[in-house]
Formats: sequence, structure tokens, C-alpha cells
Amino acid sequence: MPAAATRLDCTPGMLPGVVQDVARLTSPLLAIRFARRFGNAKLYVPRRIGAAHPLARCLGPRGAQALCAAMGGETHVVPRATPFLRWLDARALCVLGLSRSEIAVRLGIGPRHVRKLLDGFSPDGIETDALVREIGRHYGVGRGRRGTHAGIPGAQRDFGWPSAPGGMRLTLP
Repeated sequence: MPAAATRLDCTPGMLPGVVQDVARLTSPLLAIRFARRFGNAKLYVPRRIGAAHPLARCLGPRGAQALCAAMGGETHVVPRATPFLRWLDARALCVLGLSRSEIAVRLGIGPRHVRKLLDGFSPDGIETDALVREIGRHYGVGRGRRGTHAGIPGAQRDFGWPSAPGGMRLTLP
């Protein structure tokens, strides 16, 4: 019997187009950030880049320099990568302990689609690595007891509206 995977499978070959090149030059985690930030856009990659450039803020200074060295001076169409991102997000949220119905709400898709995305997947033995934590942060999962997203078990959101009668505070569970 083969050993269970310890990480979510996210190899550069699974990603589309330019996002795949970014994953090979930097890392799959940075490529996913890149796809979320620049997906469905034409992007000019300069030959040299400063720290304030959107690419440097997204990929970090080293990642941006590597991208500029390999692809500088060219314009690229960045694919949205939506099917892959949904597949990966559903699995990461499952590893973080969300139910299928909660995953459907977070991803804005139906429960049947979630069932198809998670078909044959078991979160047992998969570690919560940087990739899983990044996806969790993207969807507001795992922020601790006083999270900023209502609907997370244990999270609280405080609405201290000044116009509330008597200065009431509404706390959601």
C-alpha cells in the first residue's frame, strides 16, 4: 500500500501558461498569488524592477527579479486559472477542517461541484503547510479566536456602530 501524501499536490505542470513559468522560477505558492492578483490581464514584465512595483509586492524582491531576468521586456496574458484554483482551494479548506457545505459557501459554488472537486480526496495525513495556510488566510479561515470573518466557528465580529441605540455592540458567534 503506497504511503499517503504529506502535502497538497501542486506541481508547476498543473498550472496554466505563464503561471506555470512563474511557479518554475519562484515557487507554486508565489505562482498562486500571482494568478489571483494578475489573472485575466495583460501584464508587461519590465527588465528591471523596483520594490514598489506590483510584481515585487506580489512575488517578493527575489521572485520579481527572477521573473524579470527570464521574461523581462515582454507582455504576457495571465490566465485566470480558476478551475485549478478552485480544485486546490477546496482541498486546502478540507484540510483546514471545513465541511463540504462551508467550502461551497466560501468558494461560491454548489455542493455538488465541491463533491466533484473532493472526489477521492482524504485530508488525513496532509500537513498544514505554507500553501494551505495561505489559502486559509485568503478565505478568512484559521485567524484565531477573534477572527475578522463571521461564519467561522469560534470567530467573533464586533460591530460598534456609533449610531446604534445606547451604543450597543452586536457580537456574532
